[in-house]
Amino acid sequence: MVSGTTTKKYYVIFDIDSSTIGGGVFEFSYNKKGEFVDLREHFSVRKNITNGKEYSFSDFFARTTKVFKEIADQLYLESRVSIDDIYINVGAPWMSAQKRSVHYKKKTPFVLTQERADALIQKELEEQFSKNTDFKDHQVELIDRKTIDVHANGYPVRNPIGKTMTDVVMYSLTSVMSKDTKQSFQNIIEEVFHRNATMTSNTFVTYEATRRFLPDTNNAIVIDISGEISEVTVIKHDHVTHLGTIPVGIHNIVRNLRDTLGISLEKSWSIVPLVLGNHLTEDTRKNYERALDSAFTVYLKNLYSFLELCSREGLLPSTIVLKTHKEFKYWFEEKLLQSDELIEVVKNSSLELIHLDASYRSNHTELSNDDELAVLAGYIGIYERATIDPVSL
Repeated sequence: MVSGTTTKKYYVIFDIDSSTIGGGVFEFSYNKKGEFVDLREHFSVRKNITNGKEYSFSDFFARTTKVFKEIADQLYLESRVSIDDIYINVGAPWMSAQKRSVHYKKKTPFVLTQERADALIQKELEEQFSKNTDFKDHQVELIDRKTIDVHANGYPVRNPIGKTMTDVVMYSLTSVMSKDTKQSFQNIIEEVFHRNATMTSNTFVTYEATRRFLPDTNNAIVIDISGEISEVTVIKHDHVTHLGTIPVGIHNIVRNLRDTLGISLEKSWSIVPLVLGNHLTEDTRKNYERALDSAFTVYLKNLYSFLELCSREGLLPSTIVLKTHKEFKYWFEEKLLQSDELIEVVKNSSLELIHLDASYRSNHTELSNDDELAVLAGYIGIYERATIDPVSL
């Protein structure tokens, strides 16, 4: 038991991305001040939605809800404690994140009160999402909205409540998803756990995890490449400057390996560990390495296009924060940092690559091998007791 712990809570946490669903039961410890002090995992599991195969959207959605229900049933049986809350974290393509702003200006100075800040937030929430092209054929609903920046009189300000100003702009990360999809996910939780779940956005979780777990990294391009789609967040001077997605991910690399080598998808996942190990003949190793180079080229070409766009707009930091499957970390580091194409994009800048989960795991060694769940659980432990929309940054 952690010294000084006075409260323990138990959470069920789900993580739904474009290719897998993970879930776990976690024990959180808090001190007398209500501050998060420790995290312990009771049980975790992750299952593929498609095993890398391609399906129509209706089939893909049916498989997603089926796997989600299977994991929910499994976590319910493994919980064995009274659950305080349930979280569902959703990534692309299930949600779409936007950076939005709301502006208030007066000719005479005014004090920004919490009431005025709340009113500005409410005004922003009343703005329609009709311009959202990701869900043009669907009605969308808000899943989370967080204040990430406040500018007073044209300058960023921390703890703006109580400050005098004539002009204030509040920026948020706001995430939405299809109403039907949101309801389907909630229905599964209600059927299994007989309660609602709190929903979070993978974009915001990744951004905040980078801020919290890497406090000295103020400029970074954060890339989550764990599924069919890669989510990208560009951070400069601790502020989100660009959000985007790349329509390729780990599964594209695995399928390319399958097609090049004429092997099964299951064996394709094992290629990287085999190449890094000492169990292959020299000829076989070279053959696998050539196939890996070809597979990564498909992914990296899409990434370079995005990075080149950021570079032209002056938005390309020299630090890359990576979230991906542990089997592929070494290969991404080797191929990404040493590629001539990337060196050309960044010109004279030196690149540094950081693995987000490793930064968090350095202080939490009892977590499972599921990197995304580890980061997600750490984020929730820190923010569970925070206000829903903290204006003080």
